[in-house]
Amino acid sequence: MPAGEAPTLSSPTRDAKLVAPAGVHAMKKIEAIVRTFKLEDVVQRLRAVGVTGMTVTDVQGLSPSTATQNVFRGSRYMTESAPRYQLMIVVLDEAVDAVVRAIRVAGTTESPGDGIVTISNVAAVVRVRTGETGAAAL
Repeated sequence: MPAGEAPTLSSPTRDAKLVAPAGVHAMKKIEAIVRTFKLEDVVQRLRAVGVTGMTVTDVQGLSPSTATQNVFRGSRYMTESAPRYQLMIVVLDEAVDAVVRAIRVAGTTESPGDGIVTISNVAAVVRVRTGETGAAAL
């Protein structure tokens, strides 16, 4: 690769540097959908269990439990989507249970439509500003 040129996404150099070697902490990505009015409760609970950063996105939920009948000026209409927030959090494996528990405890209303939590493996993390990788980038 010529000097000063950044590795491309298909570069073997990039892949070799980003794949965690044996013995390095494994990481998980936790994505959660929560009701809009529960966001602050969930964030407070996540901070209490040690989560220092997350991404929060406005989303619309579509499921049988989100369909509602509304009335506007005497006319009835159906709304199939409901506003929700999606949280994305990357944590070390050992923190997954505590993070999921925090989301469930703070995010529940015990009613249909409370949301969902998904957990997936993360191959690598790189902090854009510093280039730190793995657990140091979290």
